[in-house]
Amino acid sequence: MSDSDEKQWYVAEVGSGRFRHGFTNSDGNCGHEPKNCVGIPNYSYVANAIADRDALAPVHSKDRYNAMLFGGALDGETSQAGMCHIKWPVERGVVKDMDIMNDIFHHELVDEGKLSLRADEDDESDIAGVMHIESMLGPTQGRIDMATNYFEKFGIPKLFFGLSSICALYGNGRVTGTCVMSGHGVTEVAPVFEGHGVKNAFKRYNWGGVDVTRWLGRELHKCDVALETTADELILWNIKEHLCCAPMGKLDEQITERRNLATEFELPDNTKLQLREQVVEVAEIIFDPKLAGHDIPGLAQMTWNAIQRCPTDSKKSFMQNILLFGGNTMVKGLKERMTEEMNAFSGALGGEECKVIAQPERCTNSWTGANILACQPEFSGAEDATKAMWIGKAEFDEMGGDRVVRMSAC
Repeated sequence: MSDSDEKQWYVAEVGSGRFRHGFTNSDGNCGHEPKNCVGIPNYSYVANAIADRDALAPVHSKDRYNAMLFGGALDGETSQAGMCHIKWPVERGVVKDMDIMNDIFHHELVDEGKLSLRADEDDESDIAGVMHIESMLGPTQGRIDMATNYFEKFGIPKLFFGLSSICALYGNGRVTGTCVMSGHGVTEVAPVFEGHGVKNAFKRYNWGGVDVTRWLGRELHKCDVALETTADELILWNIKEHLCCAPMGKLDEQITERRNLATEFELPDNTKLQLREQVVEVAEIIFDPKLAGHDIPGLAQMTWNAIQRCPTDSKKSFMQNILLFGGNTMVKGLKERMTEEMNAFSGALGGEECKVIAQPERCTNSWTGANILACQPEFSGAEDATKAMWIGKAEFDEMGGDRVVRMSAC
């Protein structure tokens, strides 16, 4: 076995909200998962303080912004996020700001990870290649641009594009099921049967956790709390994760009950926030986005619509294996509410009860599934590069975007 065969693949799940990345490993644990954003200081004295403190900050970052804070430094009690303008390079599953995304790649992989990615005559890469995990039904040109960036900017030896929903299914230890992935910016449903996606039934909506977070910000005005800056979105994100819960039964009754039950949350300035009916009103838009002005079906409805587009003889398998993935599915009580709504759809047609599966680690299942795929000999051991699942740098240099288009399943 050659040295290149012994090298591990590097999994990079580039989401709208988080950037999960790390080497493939036997225990399947994700190495790092910082928020996929940067903080650009609003004030020169803050920028200078960051630059002086962090002597190892990327030079290209200082040239453009003087200094910046990366996702991992924007969390926690001592965060300086409020002194910065927060920018997210990925919007709705698509990289919109490649410069900032490159800064994040460089910071996480080169500065922090101490990796040498470039593979050419003078340098040898520390990795076998990069597995780039993203949302399904993304723009083809976006993948071509990302491949060009990986090969030309970083000089990686190999690249593979994977779908977060399909990888999450593998990470759950299954090859058949209805993958319901709702993340920061995208919600998608992908029925998969024996490892093969029913592509005509795939559903994707540019709607997700960020919309729930922003709706929470709107509703907090009723509590006399204004969280309106880009940095405040990180606070709203924490409030949503800790307090919001999916209501069961009639919403009006839940709202009435919650008005007499205060839930407390302490803001960074030690202000005590009292939430009442907002904890259920906000979560309700996951199942009824029209309440927040989004004319799209709710999570249960879009799942049911996708299953109905599948062959009749496979619908039972899909109904019995509805798997929830992504950060937006971590809302308390969401599994029970999803089960209730899916059974209502099925019961109306005289069908069997549905089974909804929501593992505690469903936020990282995509990374775990990509790790499992990379460890398969059929993936990493392909001798003929033209028949491999991945694309090599030499092949990309020869064929360019045509090879990426041919490689992209959807």
